[in-house]
Amino acid sequence: MKTKTFREKAQACLPALKHWCMSPVGTVEPVEDPAAWQGVSMRPAGEKRSYGNGERVFFDFGEHAVGHVELELALDGVDFDSPLFLRFLAAELPYEFSYRREEWTTWLSQAWMQEDFVKYDTLPAKIRLPRLYAFRYLMVEVVATPNPIRFRKVRLRAESSAGRRLPPPPQGLPPLESQIWEAGVRTLRNCMQTVFEDGPKRDRRLWLGDLRLEALVNAVTYRNPRVVERSLYVLAAAMEKDGIFPSCAYEGEMLGRHGAHAYEYPFLLPKILVEHIGFYQRRQVARDLYQTALLQFKRVEKDFDRDGLLHVPPPQWSVIDQNRTMDKTVATHCAYIYGLEAMAQLSDLLGKPDAPSLRKRAAWLRKTARAHWLQEDGFFATDRETGRGDRTVASQVWAILAEVVTGEEAADLLKRTLAEDSLVAPMSPYLQHFLLEACRLVGNEEALHQVLQRYWGAILKTGASTFYEVFKMDDPFYSPYKQAWVNSACHAWSCTPVFFLAHNARETPRGTPHPLP
Repeated sequence: MKTKTFREKAQACLPALKHWCMSPVGTVEPVEDPAAWQGVSMRPAGEKRSYGNGERVFFDFGEHAVGHVELELALDGVDFDSPLFLRFLAAELPYEFSYRREEWTTWLSQAWMQEDFVKYDTLPAKIRLPRLYAFRYLMVEVVATPNPIRFRKVRLRAESSAGRRLPPPPQGLPPLESQIWEAGVRTLRNCMQTVFEDGPKRDRRLWLGDLRLEALVNAVTYRNPRVVERSLYVLAAAMEKDGIFPSCAYEGEMLGRHGAHAYEYPFLLPKILVEHIGFYQRRQVARDLYQTALLQFKRVEKDFDRDGLLHVPPPQWSVIDQNRTMDKTVATHCAYIYGLEAMAQLSDLLGKPDAPSLRKRAAWLRKTARAHWLQEDGFFATDRETGRGDRTVASQVWAILAEVVTGEEAADLLKRTLAEDSLVAPMSPYLQHFLLEACRLVGNEEALHQVLQRYWGAILKTGASTFYEVFKMDDPFYSPYKQAWVNSACHAWSCTPVFFLAHNARETPRGTPHPLP
């Protein structure tokens, strides 16, 4: 199928954005607070009648949301012999107000900071900032004004294709898990625009890995299959002639263009298609993308060595986790097997003939993984001499998910993984999701809830109303970009506790989809 056709299908699935207005719940100010996450908290501040040169006001909207800032401004006085000059800085977390342009050192563009400088030649005025912002707090600084100004109205015109309402938690959840549910569905809502975005503060792109996790939560909450299908077609529309399925893609005027490529993300495509059929009984997108999904496994066959071990050729890279230095060899190999099994399932569902050969190859790759990477102490590692230099949680989790180990052996490996402090731990909610998935696969619901409450509960304790891109409990300033200012505090791949809570509720929530395929 031609990419032009995929573009047409993507446009046919375009969801309508829903809008609602939010007003600040009060004015606040950032203060140093050693007890607070990242050392900064917000305390109540009195609102003044007007603000003059050099003064700042911080508005608190009560929760994280995405949209356009709108203001009505008036002048105290009649003289207006020069423009009004304002600086805006929108922040997801209080720490972002410590941002200093001259201290920027990360390789990411400084333009991602939600900062604007604007001038207005006439007052009173109704103003709408052109960029879409994702934030809870809004700072307005009066850089220069001929007379003090008054804020007659400040509001956010929020938007999402999911609408404002947050689906209520299933009955029977304990209080902490109910709070995790609320933050999770808000995270998805704010990332659920005309596609599933990775994070509305930064990138604002559709990523295949995020899409798979968002689709799971969407299936038990907002139940909108068209957003899933549009996202898949947007990615398909950005394919090059070599048929590699994009890891991320743009939309709007840039529809048909792709961004960076993550090596293992295309292996997730058949899993998304299988789950989509299971949740909604809709097969057309799977039929359209079947051959493309199959190609993703054939195209990397050259990357296997004589022993049947997959090695990512530089300069390509795997995501697996937001730890850029960890050894991801075992996890990537196992993600390939995981995808092969999903491809076999998809072949069966669509009546295609490929399942036997796919399962045969998966079985062989499991044997090679055990033979070369399973160490004497029962952990997987690629360091054949010591078995210790690169032992990671990621390797163990993906070995379980790929069923390189099964039954009691898998259950024991998971138990030891959770108890072993020497393993390289996850740095992001993305890998934590697959840890939850491994808990579910081996039937350890107690461990699933312990991981969920410990990790996502710790994020809530930082004052979050949405879940983060990265989170290291013992390092508030951890960032794969070296500066925490640019981290995303509302990120798609962190919302998946909602999926597991929906399937663990004492009473099944209304609208629950078909069981996992």
